[in-house]
Amino acid sequence: LYCESELNCQEPRNYSMPRTVRDALEDVITPLGTFLVTHLQAVNRNWWEEMVLNCLTEGQLRNIQSRKITKISELDLAALLRVFDSNWNLISQRQEIIPEFRNILKEMRSIRNRWSHAGASGYPKEDIYRDLDTINRFAKEIGADTSLLNSIKKLMAELLSEISAPVESQAVSLQSKIKIKVIEDGNYYADILSVAA
Repeated sequence: LYCESELNCQEPRNYSMPRTVRDALEDVITPLGTFLVTHLQAVNRNWWEEMVLNCLTEGQLRNIQSRKITKISELDLAALLRVFDSNWNLISQRQEIIPEFRNILKEMRSIRNRWSHAGASGYPKEDIYRDLDTINRFAKEIGADTSLLNSIKKLMAELLSEISAPVESQAVSLQSKIKIKVIEDGNYYADILSVAA
């Protein structure tokens, strides 16, 4: 709960940034496809059938068949993340990957699912910032180009300035709302008239 004063309390507002987060997710598809092709081709000559098609859900397979998809670059993000997760052991043995990257991969699947089903109400700014941070860390680890990483960092910086602005104004308003009294025995007593939290 955010309170500027005792009389002006309001629930935290949700912030909708679906276009930019969705763009960042879409922008990860190409470098992820390239990353997967590089590593799967090196492991298995029949990588498309054995390491891609065998990992997908029935719905994803039907989609591939109906759209006549034959290249990894034509898969959507959900399918690519599933292929990566299913082949994690083989890829992580070939590629030096930071230990926490498996968790980042799992978070990416959650972020993709959440944003693909996002309604008009949006999400709190803090959640959006965290999603963008995860997308940025994921993109960096799969070797995305610096222009993508910089564009995500720019979004994060803009969002962070919006998140931190109310905190700074609350801190300033707190200074005038605390009254300190000296009690007879020399101890101090603080009387907090109002707190911005």
